[in-house]
Amino acid sequence: TLTKEQLVRAKRLFNNACAICHVGGGNRTNQNAGPGTEESQGGSPTRATVEGIVNFLNAPATHDGPKDVPETHPYIKSADLFPKMRSMKQQDREPKRARGASANTEEQLATVIAALDHADHLSDTGKELLRCMAAGCLSTPPEMRHELQVAVAQMLRQAFDGIADGLLGKLREASEGLRELEDERSLRQKELQSGQASLDGCAERILQAKSKFSEDNVALESSRARLDDARLVREQTDGKWMGAKQLKIDVERTIEDHYKPVLAGGDGDMKPHLDAIQSLFGHVPIEDSLSQAFSAAAKLKPPARGNFDRWAMEQLLKELQKHVTELDALAQSSPVGLGERARAVAEAEAGVQRAREQQRSSAASLRLTELEAWEGEGAADAADEAVLDAEEAVGTAVERRAGEEAALGAFRDGPCATLAALAGCPQELPKATPAAAVQEKIVVSKDGLTQTSVAETMAGVPTPLRSSP
Repeated sequence: TLTKEQLVRAKRLFNNACAICHVGGGNRTNQNAGPGTEESQGGSPTRATVEGIVNFLNAPATHDGPKDVPETHPYIKSADLFPKMRSMKQQDREPKRARGASANTEEQLATVIAALDHADHLSDTGKELLRCMAAGCLSTPPEMRHELQVAVAQMLRQAFDGIADGLLGKLREASEGLRELEDERSLRQKELQSGQASLDGCAERILQAKSKFSEDNVALESSRARLDDARLVREQTDGKWMGAKQLKIDVERTIEDHYKPVLAGGDGDMKPHLDAIQSLFGHVPIEDSLSQAFSAAAKLKPPARGNFDRWAMEQLLKELQKHVTELDALAQSSPVGLGERARAVAEAEAGVQRAREQQRSSAASLRLTELEAWEGEGAADAADEAVLDAEEAVGTAVERRAGEEAALGAFRDGPCATLAALAGCPQELPKATPAAAVQEKIVVSKDGLTQTSVAETMAGVPTPLRSSP
C-alpha cells in the first residue's frame, strides 16, 4: 500500500520521466495497450501491480511478454538512449524510506500523515504542506532537528490540537443532544403516566355513570308504573263522569245530524247516517232488540214503514233523549274524591317528567364520559408512541456519543500518541517549542492559512498556517 507521501513523489517522477509518452493515460508506441489498470491486467506478466510495474521498468518487454524492447521503452540501462533516465536510480523505482527511518517509524509516519486528513480546520494546501514536511521532520531525532523542523513539529502539534478540539466539540454536541433527548423522553414518559392515570379515572367514572344511568332507568319505569296506576283508578272511578259531558254532546249531535234525516227519509244515501247512529250504540246502553228493529226500519222509506217500524224508531229516539238527560245530570255532579284522584294523576305525570329528564341527564353524562375515555385512549396511545420514538432517539444518541468518544479516544491513543513519540515527547507534546531561539506565536486567521506573527528565524518561510509572501 502506498502512503500519500509515496504517491506524491511517484506522480512527480512520472510527470518528469514518463508523461512525455504516456500523456493523458495513452501509449505513444502502442495505442491499444495503455498504462491503465484494465489494459495492464491483460499483459503477460500482469503490470497492474506496483511489483509488476517495477519489473517492467527493470526489463521492458512487449505487451504479451516474449520480446524485450529496451530500445523502445526507457529503463536505467538504456540511459544512453534516453537522457531522462540518467538522473533516475534503482531506488527511485522502489518505495523510498525517510532518511534514518526504520520500518516501524515509517508506519508511525503513515499514521500521523493519514490523521491530517481529519484536520478540517486547515485548508487542503496547508494539509498537503504538512504531509510533505512531516516525514523529514519526524524521522529526524529531536536533538538533530534544525529550527524549521522544530517549527514543523510544533505546527503538527497544533494541527492535531485542532483535530482533537473538533472531535471534542463533536463529543460535546453529541452529549448535549443526548441530554436534550433524555429530557424529551422524561417529558413524554410523564405525559404517558398522566394519560394513563386520566384513563384509569375515566374507567371509574364510566362505571359510576353506567350505574347512575341504570338507576335512573329503573326510576323512570317506576314513575310510569305509578302514572298507569293513578290513571287506571281515575278511569275506573271517574271515567263515566269525565266522559259524560262529551258523550252528551255526541248524542245530541247524532240525533240532529243523523237520526232526524233517517226518520224523515229522503232520496239521498242513508248509509252514512245509519253508520253514525250504530257507532253510538257502543257508548250508550241500547237493547239489542231495539237496535236491530231500528236498523231494519231505517232501511225502509217512510211510506213503507209499518206501525212496528215507526214504534221502534220513536222508541230509539226516546232512549237517546233519556241518555242525554242522564249524561247532563252526571256531568253536572261532582264525584267524591275527584280532586284527590286528579291530583294523584298530575303528580304521577310530573314524576314521570322528572324521571325522564334525570334519565336524559345521566345518559348525556355517560356519553360524555365515554367520549373522554376514547380521547384519553387516543392520547395515551400517542404518548406511548412518543415514548417509543424518544427511546429510539435516545438509543441512537447514546450510540453516537459512544462513537464520538471512541473516535476521540482512538485519535488520542493512536495518532496523538504516535506524534508525541516521534516528536520526542512520549507523554505529551509541549504547547510551545522550548528552544529559546524559536519564540513563536501563531495566530490563525479565519481561512486557517495566514500566520500573522512568527519568529525571526522563520520569517518568510511558507508553512501550512502561513502563505508565501
